[in-house]
Amino acid sequence: RWDRKPSTCNAQTRGGSKDTVLILEDGATLNNVIVGPNNGEGIHCKGKCTLSNV
Repeated sequence: RWDRKPSTCNAQTRGGSKDTVLILEDGATLNNVIVGPNNGEGIHCKGKCTLSNV
């Protein structure tokens, strides 16, 4: 489980890459992850990424 403390959620404001929980490089695969509620931007992919059961 991935979560941010303190929370990076800020209503509907976009925070960008500094607020992501994970930044994946081109070709990355991410499996079986729970992203907690305190992540303003979630997951960013730099290119093609495969997400499974996220």
